[in-house]
Amino acid sequence: EKKAGIANVFTDAFLRHGNGKYRLSFEARVCGELASSVTARFLSNDQFVEATFNVPNSGQWGKYEADMEIDFDIPKTELAALKIVSKVPVDEMCFKNLSLVKVIE
Repeated sequence: EKKAGIANVFTDAFLRHGNGKYRLSFEARVCGELASSVTARFLSNDQFVEATFNVPNSGQWGKYEADMEIDFDIPKTELAALKIVSKVPVDEMCFKNLSLVKVIE
């Protein structure tokens, strides 16, 4: 299968900023036979939070954004990461302008 994605470990930043609402923003494009369902997953050692985006297969850049509430068990957190993957096979998937910001309200 030709699934695609990106991953980033942000443990130090997460432990410094803690739990709360985070805004994920990125641009993506997909080339392939099918539109892609793209899942963004924040994960720690034993928990995860995810959001799903529908990305058309037009090859054109689109902007995607989601606010996600993270409530990980901080004393147990040895890993905090963001993983964005397609749920269907794609020929090409590209990302740019990836941003993860804690929302202060």
